[in-house]
Amino acid sequence: MNLVAIILRAMNRIAQIVVNISVALWLGGLVALFLFVGALFKHDRTIAIQAAPPLFGIFATYQLVVGGIGVIALFFWRASARSHLVSAIIVLFIISLALAAYVTFSVIPEMEAIRVAGQSGDSPRFKTLHGMSMIFYSSQTIALLIAAVMLPFAIAGTARATAPARRSRDGIADQVAVR
Repeated sequence: MNLVAIILRAMNRIAQIVVNISVALWLGGLVALFLFVGALFKHDRTIAIQAAPPLFGIFATYQLVVGGIGVIALFFWRASARSHLVSAIIVLFIISLALAAYVTFSVIPEMEAIRVAGQSGDSPRFKTLHGMSMIFYSSQTIALLIAAVMLPFAIAGTARATAPARRSRDGIADQVAVR
């Protein structure tokens, strides 16, 4: 195997690992956010009203970083191994990242302004924004869950596609091993 092939296989594997970590952290963070904020509101609504906004603000930045790293790794993976599954995962990550960016830069600042003005409890606009954010977070969670389910199949497919051909005793590549 030549040096270029070794580098491509290593780049492919590193990208796969980074994507796996990214989807685990991002999807896990979304699920944890739902669980913890929900539990906070069930336990003590007064504390939850104060604690939830910083949680969502911190998570907004977190998911943009984790999602951005994941998308970059996916593009490296796609460059080193052509795969329709990897392309589909890229689309799911970009959709999730776009939703995260919209919530981060549009919804959260407007909700925070309403909250700081002391109108979050009775504001129809706050309730609309809250509903929109829930739809966006839920959509991200579904998209990332689908991506997570697709990952093992994408890894298996690209592993077969980038595996070196096996040679028979005659020196002829075994084409079955490549498939």
